[in-house]
Amino acid sequence: MSEDAPVTRPGATPVRLADLVATLSLVADLGMGRPMERVLRQTVITLRLADAAGVPTPVRAAAYYTSLLTWVGCATDTSELAELFGDETELYADTHDGDLGGVSMAVFVARHLGGGSSRLRRIGMVGRFLVTAGHSVQQVMQDHCRSASELAGRLGLGEDVSGPLLQAFERWDGRGVPGRVGGHELAMAMRLVHLADNLEAFHHTSGVEGAVGVARQRRGTQFDPALVDSFTARPAAVLADLDRIRAWDEVIALDPGLGCPLADDQLDRALLAFADFADLKSPSRLGHSRAVAELASAGAQRLGLPPGDVVLVRRAAWVHDLGMIGVPSGVWDETGPWTLAQQERARTHPYLTERMLVRLPAARRSTTSGSTGRGTRTGSAATRCP
Repeated sequence: MSEDAPVTRPGATPVRLADLVATLSLVADLGMGRPMERVLRQTVITLRLADAAGVPTPVRAAAYYTSLLTWVGCATDTSELAELFGDETELYADTHDGDLGGVSMAVFVARHLGGGSSRLRRIGMVGRFLVTAGHSVQQVMQDHCRSASELAGRLGLGEDVSGPLLQAFERWDGRGVPGRVGGHELAMAMRLVHLADNLEAFHHTSGVEGAVGVARQRRGTQFDPALVDSFTARPAAVLADLDRIRAWDEVIALDPGLGCPLADDQLDRALLAFADFADLKSPSRLGHSRAVAELASAGAQRLGLPPGDVVLVRRAAWVHDLGMIGVPSGVWDETGPWTLAQQERARTHPYLTERMLVRLPAARRSTTSGSTGRGTRTGSAATRCP
């Protein structure tokens, strides 16, 4: 942690649920090797699409949190993905290029299997993939969805968010993974995210014309036709100023929780969830961040630090390894000596931790004193201050 961004003591600037979930979206960006704030821009588009389509307020609120959390599972539980595809960030870089459903998905997976491996090993992996109908790859994708859904549950976001997160790889035409839902059975929150995700990617590379093109091309296959029609009726409004907005500020301003602060116990539960989530990056480290927090806070107590400082140490320990998510799993799972390139990638992890936490009120110095002590009611996505 940098000297400019320590975790705040209890009773300082309150933290909102939106702050924490937006921070997790930065985790997803780093873990998938994508530009910072990409998911934030996706979320802005998601809510603009919801407004254009006249989506009810509770669904709009669910879509907000669903968008911020959809790709978090892809950024953490990646060891098995790295075993199948090599550097997972290279795999994710290609996922928007085609309409990946059915045969096209199978071709995409087969082309990337065994990335960085010998030709013989790649042939063997493709053969097993075909024989098992891609079961191993589908299992990894479903595990990512479950990770994100379980995290939403631990953050108290309710079924309105945790349910749609299980459908991250489903499609409107029913040809997604695991292929159990399609059409109107696909949650509206996820339908909005699917379209917004691709609009952001194609707008970034090809402008409004590219975004409109992909929406029309995949209308009725990957995307809900009615949502596509709502977008293509006013694309300039939905995509306005995306290159110039301050995405973090925009997303926090759209917070459906109306800026409600978390109580100290809620913040602790959320940061503990962060700790467990960061440890998913490498199976050998499961429980590591919890153990570090226990040892560090016990040491702080033995040194006679004030109670507020003990809590500060515990919270810092919970989040100290978040930056690991921004380094490919192949680095952390390497069983032999690191190469020079791997060493340099690993050394970025403290810097990445700071960059993810620096915008959190609880992760920077503040002269604001006093906490409301009043938390959000986190039983549903559409939170309101009590």
